[in-house]
Amino acid sequence: TILKSIHLSDETNLNSPIRPYENPHYFKNVIALAFDYNQRRKGTNRIFYSDAHFGNIQLIKDNWEDRQV
Repeated sequence: TILKSIHLSDETNLNSPIRPYENPHYFKNVIALAFDYNQRRKGTNRIFYSDAHFGNIQLIKDNWEDRQV
């Protein structure tokens, strides 16, 4: 029910680069996750995930807006 981020280039930095996002209405059983980082600007990068509970693929921007199924 929650998406969290970690630093991939700095293992010692335990601070999340993007604030966690929790929404049990959208996330029940996420089984796959992909991140499109081409824009490199907050609010433009896209997170794709599939949810086995809902049986769909969803998209949300990295500022947690504009969710699409």
